Amino acid sequence: MEPRDAADCLARLTRLLEAEGEPRRAAAAQRDKGSRYHFLAIRVPVLRRIALSDVDLSPHTPDARLRIFDYIWTHSEEYEVLSVPLLYYRNKGLAIRPEDFEVIRGWVGRVDDWGHCDDLSAIYSYCNHNWPERVMPFLRRLNGEDDIWSIRTSIVALVHYSGKNAVYLRPDQVFPFLDP
Repeated sequence: MEPRDAADCLARLTRLLEAEGEPRRAAAAQRDKGSRYHFLAIRVPVLRRIALSDVDLSPHTPDARLRIFDYIWTHSEEYEVLSVPLLYYRNKGLAIRPEDFEVIRGWVGRVDDWGHCDDLSAIYSYCNHNWPERVMPFLRRLNGEDDIWSIRTSIVALVHYSGKNAVYLRPDQVFPFLDP
C-alpha cells in the first residue's frame, strides 16, 4: 500500500462523513467535548454504522488497514473522522493483534477530549487483557505524565468490559494508578 492510498482513503472517508454531518449542531458538539478538532456533528449510531460497515477496508490486509487507520488518525482534524479508527479497533475487542497495539499505543498523543479518550482506553483495555506484561508498563508510563488525557486514558483502560461480563483487575493493580 502506498501512502497515496491512505490519503485517498482519508479523503473518501472525510467526504462520506461530511455528507452525514449536521452543521447546526457542530458548535454544541464541540463545546460538549471541549476538543480542538473540527466537528461535523454526526450522531453516534450513524457514526458507528459508517465506521463498522460503510467503510469497507476488507480488500486490504490487516497490516494495510492498520497503516490506513494510522494515517487517518495522524492526519485528520475532523473529530468524527478520528473516531472511525477508534470505533473499528474497539469493535475488534480481544481480536486486536499485538502489532496493532504497537501502532495504536502512539495515538494517545492526539487525544484532547473524553470521547476519544474513552474509546482509545477501551482498545487499550482489550490489549491489556491479552498482553498485560506489555501493556501495564505502558499504562504506568501514561499515568505518570503531566497530560490529563494520558492520565485519564491510563485509568479508564483499567476497566475492562462492563455489565454482566465485567472483568476487573485486582485492587493492588488499580490503586497505584489512582494514588497520584
